[in-house]
Amino acid sequence: MANWKKFANALRLRIALRITDREPELAKQTLAEINIEVGNYINSNAENAKLTYKATPNQNPVSNILV
Repeated sequence: MANWKKFANALRLRIALRITDREPELAKQTLAEINIEVGNYINSNAENAKLTYKATPNQNPVSNILV
């Protein structure tokens, strides 16, 4: 669960950085909510979010549903 929270905070951080020019107050508020400290967002490659497919066949499982 902690990694999901870090992932969500990393996305929120990215959004805040993108809206800084248009809505600086909202960006500041978002940054304050995230509480930018090491450990509140993804800060190493070991914590990267990834989707692991099945061993065989190595393809997106959703594609089988859509076919």
